[in-house]
Amino acid sequence: MSRRIPIRVAGDDEAECRTETEVMVDQPELESTDARVGSPAPLKKEEGEEAWRDQYVRLQADFDNYRRHAEAERSRLTGLGKEAALADIFPLVDHLDRGLAWAREHGADPAVVEGLLLVQKELHKVLEKNGITRLTTIGEAFNPELHEAVSVIARAGAKAGEVVEELQAGFMRDGRVLRPARVVVAG
Repeated sequence: MSRRIPIRVAGDDEAECRTETEVMVDQPELESTDARVGSPAPLKKEEGEEAWRDQYVRLQADFDNYRRHAEAERSRLTGLGKEAALADIFPLVDHLDRGLAWAREHGADPAVVEGLLLVQKELHKVLEKNGITRLTTIGEAFNPELHEAVSVIARAGAKAGEVVEELQAGFMRDGRVLRPARVVVAG
């Protein structure tokens, strides 16, 4: 399809700049908007009900896939937010464990020790309710993916590479390590 388009032609002086000339330009017909966007072209009546039904089923399947993907992404992001918030609780677990150990070692009032045990139990319930588990360390083989070795010592009765002491608890959620355990390894 061709059409005439007026254009301005630049010249040496200002008078020539104002002259307009018409030029014939070939202009291809534009594709339908639907074809450019990637959506299916509209169906014609003669293509029949079967084609309409097929197009509807395909669109429904595409939407279901999108919805599942969006739900999975929302769930993943929610989990990451929970992990970040719960990671702030890990130092509290450490302090409570140290306080309980000190109270037991120094013969604190049994009521105080019992109260600390109850608080510790509730704190662990909160972590478990959110899918966070404490890593088991003592007696396990050192695993750099789960443990952070702080030192290596010689210990009678322990195999080389065995964790003999836990300095800081480690935690994981859904197979992901949130905080590695800081441990002492037998050498």
